[in-house]
Amino acid sequence: MLKAIKVSGIIIAISLLLPLLVGCKAEYSLHVSVYGGQGVVTPSSGTYTDGTTVTIAAIPDSGWEFDHWSGSISGSENPYTVQMKSDKTIGAYFVVIPTPTAIPTSTPEATPLPTPIPTATLTLTPTPTPTYRTSIGGIISSDTTWAVANSPYKITSTVQIPSGVTLTIEQGVTITMTGTGNMFLLLGTIYAHGTAQAPIIFDGGGSSTIFGTDPGHGNGDFEYCVFEHSGELWNRWGQFNLRYSQLINLTSGSDHAIGGACIKMDGSTGDCNIEYNQFINTGGIYSYWNNYGMNIRYNLFQGLVSPLCNAGGGGTLTPNQMNVNYNSFIDITGIILSLEPGFSQTIDATNNYWDTTDTSIIDQKIYDGNDDVRIGSYVTYLPILTAPDPSTPTSP
Repeated sequence: MLKAIKVSGIIIAISLLLPLLVGCKAEYSLHVSVYGGQGVVTPSSGTYTDGTTVTIAAIPDSGWEFDHWSGSISGSENPYTVQMKSDKTIGAYFVVIPTPTAIPTSTPEATPLPTPIPTATLTLTPTPTPTYRTSIGGIISSDTTWAVANSPYKITSTVQIPSGVTLTIEQGVTITMTGTGNMFLLLGTIYAHGTAQAPIIFDGGGSSTIFGTDPGHGNGDFEYCVFEHSGELWNRWGQFNLRYSQLINLTSGSDHAIGGACIKMDGSTGDCNIEYNQFINTGGIYSYWNNYGMNIRYNLFQGLVSPLCNAGGGGTLTPNQMNVNYNSFIDITGIILSLEPGFSQTIDATNNYWDTTDTSIIDQKIYDGNDDVRIGSYVTYLPILTAPDPSTPTSP
């Protein structure tokens, strides 16, 4: 049947427009960023029709070399050719070119030798010099600094930091681990402040937890860091502050509030501040019943797998408050904010951008006393932002 639209008395047959639409192809966006080290990528962004092949090149700055890709692609091939069949977000990592270390030698005193017996000729093949890398594991017994000159660091067994000991990590350092278990067992303090140009990279390589702590112990202070490829970032005691960082693919695969969280907090004696970060395809944040309080502000949550949940309110510490403000929530299909039954905890979630202004849709993203009679409190989320706050990071 021919459908028509009447506009100011003129009948326009929609069928006349159909030829213009035949042959149109979908378009996909490409975003390529430098996630670690110093260098540039080309192209850095663009929009391409379905099936287009694009060659991406990573060009290191002087003194740096390309290490690997992350995100929609992986490996170390450079340049790398991708076929645009979907939107792609890609990160390039550069590492410092190692400086050879001179090995002192000594000349032994000459010793008279017996007359040699003729033998077959023996040819020795020199052992190639390994890539400069610091392998480390076990207990750090005194204050220590991990320098960029000794990077990358490879963790061979859980690094243990006792109470009273501080590990300082310089900007530009890369730390990797393969296998399960904790990268760090933290009872002391870790101080890791990178820069936007030289972030500190923690690549879990599939480890279950990057930082594990014990009750009453653990202090982590992080700025301009990249955390990727692990189940959890922090579990779960002590003091934790995180700013200006990227969290990528930190998930156990569970959408449960506790089991799926990538940051778990309990027993802190002061507010934990999580601000100006990018959470890309990660689990949520879980505040246990005896946690003091959390400020979660100016963060991008994209593809969140499990919710931000406050189970505080029943412990001995106060105020047990979770403040969730000026964040952007995008590409999230499940619950975003939740409260736990049996406690009097609250979440102040005013002034966030929800990727919609429809409050009926936002209500479906919240689990509180409106959904469970055992929950005696509610999430406050009005007013909302109609656009992302300009201080909140955007999608990489």
